[in-house]
Amino acid sequence: MLSSRSWCGFVIITLFALIASLPARAQQETKRAFGFHTRVSSTYQALAQSKPATIKGTGNSTQAKVYDDRAMAKFRANNIAGALADLGLAISSDPQDPQLYLHRGFVKGHAADHRGALADFEQAIKLKPDLPEAFALRASAKRELKDFRGALSDYDRAISLSPQATAIYLDRGRLKQMQLRDSKGAVSDYDKVIALGDRDAFIYSFRGAAKQNLGDRNGAITDFQESSRIAAQQSDPVYKRLIQANRNQLNSLGAKP
Repeated sequence: MLSSRSWCGFVIITLFALIASLPARAQQETKRAFGFHTRVSSTYQALAQSKPATIKGTGNSTQAKVYDDRAMAKFRANNIAGALADLGLAISSDPQDPQLYLHRGFVKGHAADHRGALADFEQAIKLKPDLPEAFALRASAKRELKDFRGALSDYDRAISLSPQATAIYLDRGRLKQMQLRDSKGAVSDYDKVIALGDRDAFIYSFRGAAKQNLGDRNGAITDFQESSRIAAQQSDPVYKRLIQANRNQLNSLGAKP
């Protein structure tokens, strides 16, 4: 199962890598939460600047958590350099915690340091070889480095460890569809995502495009129409753009939006 300690939220992490328009959406959510995280950052800054012995009940793992939490607050405030610095301090405090390497690797990936991210994910796997999120995140780094077959292998391993994690199937489906040109495999992964209960409009649109590539005109039309129906219930502008993209695809298929 996915670790509950992942402070970025594993689904959010994978969606950052999946949909180009979602970072702007995530930034909007960050701004809404900014006041809270500013207060959190202030609190943790005071703690993290304290000497370990002055923090009641502290040990290496407690001090590492202080830096880790402060890094989260800085990351959400778009202070990437500060987040990386704090994660370095966290790892120095507790170098055997694989989650800290995952967190730092994610931030490095966000900053386009994909080789650095890969190294951190590999260290996390070395420390704990049964973390599905570590394999999924390493797969994302490998995708950025154009090691597509290596990425596929890592997604396969992540799914074997966490077979109910819809985000991993979705990410693997996108890899198959966009880089490996395996539309049939992509449809299979999207089918699994939907069967597990994730019915986001983007998933139907992705599946519709894969079906279109396979020559399944009726299946593609149904998925594009369902995607637009779901998207119409959302207020975020990204879904309005999705509706327009679906309309374009439907027009190309000679179907009504």
